[in-house]
Amino acid sequence: MKMLPFFTLLLAFSLSLQAQTGTTIPEAKMNELVAEHNLAQHGHSSIGKAFQAEGIINASGVVEDEWGERWLVINFTNQTQREGNAHYRFSFGLLDELDYRLNLKNVRLLFLGNHLYLEDKDSDYRINLMVSSQKSDVNRLQQLPPVQGIGLGIQTLREDELKVIALD
Repeated sequence: MKMLPFFTLLLAFSLSLQAQTGTTIPEAKMNELVAEHNLAQHGHSSIGKAFQAEGIINASGVVEDEWGERWLVINFTNQTQREGNAHYRFSFGLLDELDYRLNLKNVRLLFLGNHLYLEDKDSDYRINLMVSSQKSDVNRLQQLPPVQGIGLGIQTLREDELKVIALD
């Protein structure tokens, strides 16, 4: 399985995603991933090629929409040296109880199929989520409602399970 380079996710509202290896995933690739994730929410597509990013999350939390549905929301900015900033919100509709640590900082993200595996690099904490995402601009980053989606397969994973798409 070919992996793209690692990144640094920085948030607040002057967020940036910077490559740790000197190379970055182009904004066009991120936009393609966002589009594919949106399609995946309707059962029509999934991401065929995995990619991995490492970084820092500073703005995330569980919110409730007007219908009482709970969402895990993570906002970040993808910054490329050539193409500038692109801002994204990842939203995860939760059907199950979620043991999500709001103080996560140093994380590894693995997008595989319709899933996002989120791993805390400072502990053994890992979760498996179905992805829904929405692009935004910097001025509206805080104001956008979460994208509707569904929470699947919330579980703790070992490193050797990251390549397996399965629900326990």
